Amino acid sequence: MIYEWRPNDEYRNYGDALGEIVIEALVDGLGSGEELFNSPRVMYFPIGSTIDHYFLDEALLQELTPIFISCGWRGEEIAPETAQQAMYLGCRGPGTQGALERAGVSNIPVHGDTAYIAFDFLQLAPQKNGKTLLIPHINSEECAVGETGADEVLLPRVVTRQDIVDMASYIGGSDLVLSGAMHACITAHAFGVPFGIHNPEKNKQGGIHEKWYDWLESIGVAREDVQLSSSVEEAKEWHSKVFYTA
Repeated sequence: MIYEWRPNDEYRNYGDALGEIVIEALVDGLGSGEELFNSPRVMYFPIGSTIDHYFLDEALLQELTPIFISCGWRGEEIAPETAQQAMYLGCRGPGTQGALERAGVSNIPVHGDTAYIAFDFLQLAPQKNGKTLLIPHINSEECAVGETGADEVLLPRVVTRQDIVDMASYIGGSDLVLSGAMHACITAHAFGVPFGIHNPEKNKQGGIHEKWYDWLESIGVAREDVQLSSSVEEAKEWHSKVFYTA
């Protein structure tokens, strides 16, 4: 059984839907794996910030063994009695690794986010579109493009596999991504597109979710260098400072 979080029955969240491509890539790499991933006794989590009591409990209550494929934590401490009933095929970042160690699960290597596996498998060659994109989080209503200086709002909603590929290609062909959706920023990073974590000025006091630190530390960004951006210009400045300053 393969788990994918969905916001509703009408559409899927782009970041979670990338897990479909991750599974394809793993099956292709293994040569055969359909039966493995369709096991009725296991719940596979192929992507996302799913190492959390909610997802652990959901699997364990169904008497399924949760197997997390290089997933991340959500910032809340994990109960040892549930964490130790799962299997971990790597983890996303050092924050997740530390949380697992505190829960009594040691020696789990950091492999980074599995979205990179999906992009390597797809072998996309995005065409430049010259756009600066504002991509809100799937649960956010903050998408006033005029306040950010972005050219276009792109909602992270997909339905089919082709939608996933098209969105990855469009993001990969853009000039900059300003987003509160982490996998939009991961997509940008995978294709060498500058990005920034979007949070409107009025919400900045809310701080940065732990998952962002976890991923960014996995690609070499120090925790103290992680910042929010309210505009395209802020994102450009932050990205240039963090990724291009010697």
